[in-house]
Amino acid sequence: MRCILIAIISLMPMAGRAAAADLWCMPDRLCRGDRCAPTRDEETSLRLRDFEGARPVLRSHAEDVPMRPTQQGATASWQGTDAAGAVLALSWRRSDGGFAFLRRFEGRDWTASGRCEVQ
Repeated sequence: MRCILIAIISLMPMAGRAAAADLWCMPDRLCRGDRCAPTRDEETSLRLRDFEGARPVLRSHAEDVPMRPTQQGATASWQGTDAAGAVLALSWRRSDGGFAFLRRFEGRDWTASGRCEVQ
């Protein structure tokens, strides 16, 4: 019985790491080029699944886009390319949850900013 208890206790830290966390980002401002507007529409939200893992995936505009971490620390950043060939970049400040998102396609930029929460 004692061996089983020790085995369970030794595996507990691994169980905590195995649970992947999502980063849910809700824009409060959207820009297409230099035209910006406030938003509270959840359809514009972004979800970065397994954001601390080796293979995070960004859910944006009904598409799952594999992302790669480009920076970790106080500000974390990820980058990927969607099916249309657009470059996607997401940066998140851990201190206050602020984020900036960029979608660049054929010389046009779409940006969003707001707050993220870990779920």
